[in-house]
Amino acid sequence: MSTASNHIKLYKPTDVLDFGEHEGKVIESVVREHTDYFIWLVTFAKSFFISKEDLDALRQKYPQLDSGFKSEYAYNRKLSLFEDQEFRAIFNADMSKWTHIRETSRSKLQRERYPSDEALYFDLDYNEESLITKDIHTWKFVQFCVDQDATPMIKVFCYSVRDLTTRTRNYTESWGNKKQANPIHYFMFSLTMNDFDFGYLARTLIHMGLATTTE
Repeated sequence: MSTASNHIKLYKPTDVLDFGEHEGKVIESVVREHTDYFIWLVTFAKSFFISKEDLDALRQKYPQLDSGFKSEYAYNRKLSLFEDQEFRAIFNADMSKWTHIRETSRSKLQRERYPSDEALYFDLDYNEESLITKDIHTWKFVQFCVDQDATPMIKVFCYSVRDLTTRTRNYTESWGNKKQANPIHYFMFSLTMNDFDFGYLARTLIHMGLATTTE
């Protein structure tokens, strides 16, 4: 792989580095033996990326890495570029690929455990200000469909053990909705392929085992 490429590749600590001064070495061994070089990879190498979870685990394991890693801004910028790249890869995929994305057996099992009537779910925007929808622990099952323009759409049906009435009241009333007298535990959100977060949502659902693209 050429470092001149604009493509950002995701590496794991157990992967073998395939370019540069330490080509052929396991990445974790580079962290241990040449910490400054690894910090350079994370911060400046355009084609190299490691997840926040893996980076945090390495920083806990190797204190010298934590003390030498100064540029959180540079990492977060690369994180943003990587997520944008991954989103665009899905967004620009052949539309035929979306004929293969489907609900998994895990999602179908969850669908049997929770109400299936969509009218029982309070409809929230994915970027709702209190970030309720970003809590993946509330995501229970999914539905793949299209909107009125035949654009691929993902609907996620959620359940929270907490009463969301208070948290959502200001949001709903600001849009002219009536006050919610009954506790809100069931809610849903949806994204179409035209929404910026669509690719991230699709990847997350696949990672959670609620969706698959296998035929």
